[in-house]
Amino acid sequence: MRNGKRSITTAVKIWLVEQAAGRGVLVAGLALKHGVDANQLHRWMKLQHLRGNSPVPALLPVTFCEPPARRAVMPSCVPSTIEIERAVAIVRIPP
Repeated sequence: MRNGKRSITTAVKIWLVEQAAGRGVLVAGLALKHGVDANQLHRWMKLQHLRGNSPVPALLPVTFCEPPARRAVMPSCVPSTIEIERAVAIVRIPP
């Protein structure tokens, strides 16, 4: 560009971010090798839309348990307890 700044395409940014995410890669070294400021590369890494693989949210197992019978209720209206088990903790949400 006329003002001395380089124009880097989105494809190159994505590629650099993917390379920087590799195991044992030094971000500063990668940036220097490709003529990019290390701080700029860190900023690109923070942007979700530039990441090739977005972090996947963890899915927790959910079990529905029937409560003890209190009175006659229509089967479609029987409230259920929600139970979430994670590592050593169990969270029960009563109806």
